[in-house]
Amino acid sequence: MRLMLLLAIGILSGCAVGERINTAVTGHTVQCVDGIEYVQFPSGASVAYTPDGKVKTCRN
Repeated sequence: MRLMLLLAIGILSGCAVGERINTAVTGHTVQCVDGIEYVQFPSGASVAYTPDGKVKTCRN
């Protein structure tokens, strides 16, 4: 039983299901990809912008 649970957790975490659940609960998540910050919504994603309209950067 424990082996099946660990296998299921490993598969689900590999598919980023946890991020999708977090997005559904909080409304959005923030991801850093290649130095650019993205905001992930349940229906899609967008680049994050600073208040002055520039693309928001981040560190991986």
